[in-house]
Amino acid sequence: MTELTHFGILGMKWGVRRKGGKSGRVESADSKTANRLRKKSLSELSNAELKTLTQRMQLEQQYKSLSAPKKSRGQKVVEDVLSEVGKDYVKNFVASGVSKGATKLKPVVEAGVTAVLDAVFKKK
Repeated sequence: MTELTHFGILGMKWGVRRKGGKSGRVESADSKTANRLRKKSLSELSNAELKTLTQRMQLEQQYKSLSAPKKSRGQKVVEDVLSEVGKDYVKNFVASGVSKGATKLKPVVEAGVTAVLDAVFKKK
């Protein structure tokens, strides 16, 4: 026999046992009871069971609303590209507006400066 065959789980360390269940994930006791209670109809639930189920569902909903939604790589790339394009557009728009505004303001500023200088030097 020259072959070494591996019947375990790929990537799993030697000597480490998986937790119970099909997927190997550990499920909390609250989650187990909530799943068990969800399978029952409302008329079969007692008041205490209904209360625990609603509390669990409220906690899950609060956690979902508080945790940030995960973005895919594509969404992140598109967001970055759009923000960069937007920044460039705004820079160009502001620069063109400033240059146009400066050409229109130049005669007004010159007239104002000459009026102020005339007023200052006439007083003396």
